[in-house]
Amino acid sequence: MRKLRIILFLAVLFFSAVKFTATHAQDIEHIESFNSDINIQSDGGVEIKERIQYVFPNPKHGIVRQIPVKYSVERGGSLTGSYNVYLTLLGINVEKDGKTEAIPYQKDEKGGNVSIKIGDPQKEISGTVNYLIDYRVERAINFSPKENENQDEFYWNVTGTGWEVPINNASAEIHFPAEINPDSWKFTCYTGPLGSKEKECSEEASSQNSVSFQSKWELPAKAGLTVVAGFPKGIVTPPTASEDVKLALQHNFLAYVFLLIPVGAFVLLFITWFLKGRDPKGKGTIIPFYSAPDNLTPVEIGTLVDEKADTKDISSSIIDLAVKGYLKIREVEKKSLFGIFKSQPDYELLLLKKDEKIPALEKEVLEITFPGRGRVSPGIENTRPDSYTGIIKVSELQDRFPQQISTIKENIYNDLVQKGYFPKNPSRVRNSYLFIGAVIAFLGIIIFVNDVGIIGAGSMFLTGVMVAVFGYFMPRKTIKGVNVYEKILGLKEYLTVAEKDRLEFHNAPAKKPEVFEKLLPYAIVLGVEREWAKQFEGIYNHPPVWYEGTSLNNFSTLYLVSALSNFNNIANTAMGVHAEGGSAAGGLSGFGGGGFSGGGFGGGGGGSW
Repeated sequence: MRKLRIILFLAVLFFSAVKFTATHAQDIEHIESFNSDINIQSDGGVEIKERIQYVFPNPKHGIVRQIPVKYSVERGGSLTGSYNVYLTLLGINVEKDGKTEAIPYQKDEKGGNVSIKIGDPQKEISGTVNYLIDYRVERAINFSPKENENQDEFYWNVTGTGWEVPINNASAEIHFPAEINPDSWKFTCYTGPLGSKEKECSEEASSQNSVSFQSKWELPAKAGLTVVAGFPKGIVTPPTASEDVKLALQHNFLAYVFLLIPVGAFVLLFITWFLKGRDPKGKGTIIPFYSAPDNLTPVEIGTLVDEKADTKDISSSIIDLAVKGYLKIREVEKKSLFGIFKSQPDYELLLLKKDEKIPALEKEVLEITFPGRGRVSPGIENTRPDSYTGIIKVSELQDRFPQQISTIKENIYNDLVQKGYFPKNPSRVRNSYLFIGAVIAFLGIIIFVNDVGIIGAGSMFLTGVMVAVFGYFMPRKTIKGVNVYEKILGLKEYLTVAEKDRLEFHNAPAKKPEVFEKLLPYAIVLGVEREWAKQFEGIYNHPPVWYEGTSLNNFSTLYLVSALSNFNNIANTAMGVHAEGGSAAGGLSGFGGGGFSGGGFGGGGGGSW
């Protein structure tokens, strides 16, 4: 009797616990069952019917189902990168009393996911509701599985691993368009959170053209069921290239309209350049010119040639100032290591004088180099002639020029505009196009981030790049600027002429050291200094008064040009650099150890609203 009482007590306790658990379960929002009926078509399309039995313990409007349509493919070959699966909704219904009726929904594609918001915002529901979601996907068949080239594969994330609620029971059944020899296919399944390789599920061939899958236990929130089925080639016909294009256009028509944007932008930019970016037509005849046209300084000529003010043009001003007698360039003795290796040489600039005859742009360079009267290095005053009123190492220019270089360049452009060689500041023209191009390219990035489409994003980005590139060619000269440019080309021709052709030049100046020195800064900015030096080889055999070297016993014009080229490199670096420096989803195959829960196509998740 006592044992009977204990048994009855335990039975009551057990059934009470079961009842409590069942009652308590009904108080938790969850999915009672998630069944996916999957029909693979012979043309490669897949029709899917999802029956979701959702339990609402509290009033809600409905559910949200999210399904990814963009995937990152990590297998090699032509499919590496992003991969789109096209989804078409065929209908959404609720089942009541064995009947189905349509229910309102909103579909939104964003961030690579199709989000389906199901329910009536004006009504609330509670209890158990059966949803039937019917849709078709294209390109969800992997026709080239890496592990087995003799099989095609369907790798599908049935429930997704993004549900905010648990799923008591998950199942799926895959139907093929033809009967299959059981020895010719293979299948498996995975359960758990994203990346899990657990197989708490069962699979079996329910017929010669169907296979079913079933989870063994409840799937907690953020866990799901994923299935894989490999089947012989020939059961499903892969799409042709033209069908792929047709499908892409059908589902991404708006995105492909974006392709017209860069085409239209190119045409518009070309017309703009043709009408407003080309230089006016000049005389078209280049004749030798023996001096700087219009008394332009080297920095002005260097800027006119390529329509850009470079540090090379600006550093040429220092050489020109030296030639004119305002500076002396002194090479600093190279330090040797064990008498074998020599360090990079440095140079000193020695200020000789200042006056009001200096051209404005060169005067600005001189004032930045030697502000006021300049400075004299301590302990060095008595070792220099009395005429030296200032001294600075070229490497020390990095303490002064980088902060001023933008202003210098702006003044160069403004000077050439004021003199009538450019209608507008070339730098501002380029920068305006660069800004517009950057804005357009940035819009492309925003489009990409919001997943409007890779084609649309790429088109906008390409358009922005084109605008910036065209902007580089948009500055133009005036007719006066073109005429002086042709004279500059004549000067360049004179500077590069070979000795045998010199006789063809009429009234050319005689070869004298002062001629060589006067035009040397211009030869440097035009990039023909070596050709110019060769014309005076053997005639000009002593160092100029404005340059002091360390080993000029065998002086030649080529040696001087080489030394000045090295000087220019150091000066360019110093002018442009601050002294303190600056801050400087899974693969497609589910077999061969590559499968996991949440892999393949499909997936997503959802919740209530």
